[in-house]
Amino acid sequence: MAEQLRIDPADAAARVQAGEAMILDVVAPLAWEQLDRAVRGAVRISPDELGERWRELPRDRAIIAYCT
Repeated sequence: MAEQLRIDPADAAARVQAGEAMILDVVAPLAWEQLDRAVRGAVRISPDELGERWRELPRDRAIIAYCT
């Protein structure tokens, strides 16, 4: 099983601001409709689309995935 890594929101924001990372919103569509907020600037790809759209993800910086 892969190791589960977590990052503090402030650290994530700092890495994005420095250009070292991007935020990937992988919240499922039904759950996304129920959220009262979203991560500003995040690239949104639903879990169902990830297998088809993974080429859109950068290779030159970290990807910080966000889900519920």
